Amino acid sequence: VHPAMADAAAKTAPPVTPVATPESAARPTIRVLADNAHALAEQVRTCDACDLHRTRQQALWGQGSLPCQVLLITPQPNPDDDVAAQLLAGKSGELLQHMLHAVGLNLAEVFLTSAVKCAPHLDVSASTTQQQACWGFLDAQIHLAQAQAIVVLGGDHPDLAQQITAAHNHTPCWVLPHPARLLRDAQHKRQAWQVLKQLRHHLNSGKQARTHTDPP
Repeated sequence: VHPAMADAAAKTAPPVTPVATPESAARPTIRVLADNAHALAEQVRTCDACDLHRTRQQALWGQGSLPCQVLLITPQPNPDDDVAAQLLAGKSGELLQHMLHAVGLNLAEVFLTSAVKCAPHLDVSASTTQQQACWGFLDAQIHLAQAQAIVVLGGDHPDLAQQITAAHNHTPCWVLPHPARLLRDAQHKRQAWQVLKQLRHHLNSGKQARTHTDPP
């Protein structure tokens, strides 16, 4: 995603990838002390709640501004993101920008974050313990975002979407194929476009509703 985002960035109603709601969402294993975006970002940057802090170059808070219209959540950073100090560095971020433009979103209307804030060593999947350690941060970001929609990037992480839906069922949640997967395998582009059309319809419906209810 463009560096300018950093720290400042189909009428089918149901999401194309439905997410089930588990009986209960996982509880955070850390205590989130911050109640505003600036303080929360600082707590993320200094977090040592799991062993990932030993090998990271930095904890990645996210890109964009809070609150936002759409909250984008990728499961975790990779080592390239850690080096670049931004999520979805490189071609994945460029593709995401094109996808956002396709639904009429600009960079100021979205916030991109990750469920796990530090890149696991050697680009392996974060452990359950590491994921739970960061849940409190993600939960707080969702509250601060006040977004009209949440989009989880990565259809191979259904547990993340289920956990978010269980804790924040007042906000529609879509699952979109990760841009890195789309770059590797074009067969998922059709599914991605269906999700994007549904997201665009949802956002446009919200704008129309606000127009009708706003006083003259």
